[in-house]
Amino acid sequence: MPSDLRTLEIAQLGRETVKGTPVAQTTRWVGQVQVEHDEPKFWARTQNGIMVPKSQRGTIATRMAKIALESDLTFEQILYILNMGFAGLTTGTGASADKTWQFTPSVIADPALNTFTLGYRKTDGTTSWDERVVYMFATDWEISAAIGDNAKISANLVGRPVELATAITGAIAVPTVNYVPAALFKIYINDTFGALGTTQKLGTVISFRLAYQSPYQPKLYLDGRTDLSFTSYGLKDAEWTLEIQTEFTADMLLEQQKADDNPGALRYIRLEAVGAALGGSNYEIEIDGAFEYEQGGFNVDGDRDGNGTCTLRLVGSYDNTNSLGLMIKVVNALAALT
Repeated sequence: MPSDLRTLEIAQLGRETVKGTPVAQTTRWVGQVQVEHDEPKFWARTQNGIMVPKSQRGTIATRMAKIALESDLTFEQILYILNMGFAGLTTGTGASADKTWQFTPSVIADPALNTFTLGYRKTDGTTSWDERVVYMFATDWEISAAIGDNAKISANLVGRPVELATAITGAIAVPTVNYVPAALFKIYINDTFGALGTTQKLGTVISFRLAYQSPYQPKLYLDGRTDLSFTSYGLKDAEWTLEIQTEFTADMLLEQQKADDNPGALRYIRLEAVGAALGGSNYEIEIDGAFEYEQGGFNVDGDRDGNGTCTLRLVGSYDNTNSLGLMIKVVNALAALT
């Protein structure tokens, strides 16, 4: 009997109108997906005259789905991760072919993330095993880039329990996407908000990794839910970190001195990838943030082709004067998020 073939698997997404109410899926995820049944089992402690601690039948106390999405970064499907785990935004702006998506999450209120229905198919090419997860949102996500590859995006998500034998929505074509080679990214580091995006670090950056902890978390209550799952979402603090690996140059010596001499100073950083021409502009991903160095100094910590390397480790901060924490702009050809 043939087994499930991973390259034949299908993952599809549909944005929910009401959180937790299933909808038909409208697009395919171009990447990889892993769905885990998070259903821990418990056994009652008993004294039944036998030396078998699990002599009574176990019970499941809570049920949830844990989902991992990952793919090479594209100018299109980044929108889904940002909607699930950064800020809810369902339409782009612009009258021409290029549509601008400006994600600026609130830091004083609910960022109104969108939840999604996931349709997931495992198949051996003849027989298919379909599943569904509703009320799916991201608890954390990451964007990274390293020379010699495409940039990457990944996210960890949660949802209500996996529904087995639930057919996925049919006749959804694989969407056209535009990949982001890592080499397209430029890194800017500045001392002030007014200068943000003006000082590019040239001839030194090797890779970066931006990690974000979403403000959404699943909340379980004694609500009599027969599915034993979470009732709703709750808010928590959002946090983000940035690691930039570079070769140690005169530029990095200056950053080393700033981290050492003024550890409380904000560093204004832009990560920017500009792609092919589109309408009146270009495909683009622009990430702006306010950061501080994680500690007061850094030094050479590695080697690349005989050249010393160092890692800039920064934590997300907030500029109250200019209302900047972390914001992301995406330019693509999509007018709306389906």
